[in-house]
Amino acid sequence: MTKKKCLILISIIVILTSFVFATVIIKEKYSEEKVSINFEELNSYFEKNGDFNLVNMTDIDKEYIENTLNIPMEKINSYTGKIPIVNVNANMYIIIEAKEQENTNEIQEKLETFLVSYKKEWESFLLSEYDLLFESKVKVKGKYVYLIISENSKKLEDYISKN
Repeated sequence: MTKKKCLILISIIVILTSFVFATVIIKEKYSEEKVSINFEELNSYFEKNGDFNLVNMTDIDKEYIENTLNIPMEKINSYTGKIPIVNVNANMYIIIEAKEQENTNEIQEKLETFLVSYKKEWESFLLSEYDLLFESKVKVKGKYVYLIISENSKKLEDYISKN
């Protein structure tokens, strides 16, 4: 085999290998995470394993999502959550399933904006609750965007990660 043929063959192999490698990387990066969370089971688990004072909490509804969180309902497929009725404690959870994957960034931003204002509400009220809020973060898994404020948030987040 001549040098020219060897160089051509090596070039073809390098190009094909690069193409296959790039395709795998792009597929991994842009493929949708197939996640399905059963809200009924999740609510039951959270009620048993969270430190939520359910007597002083209510379910989130469309008005809360649109008016308090400023998230348009047309970007949401489903939702669940519990929020405090009165400011006795800051514990809550909000889980929103976006209609489309591309809606998750906007929903995440809206929940992060809400979390900043919620922290400001509590910073001069009860320091123990503010410390709890300081650890809270908005997270995304597939098309689900969620915020959990609880002393048991790690355990509750692990539950979502396993689904």
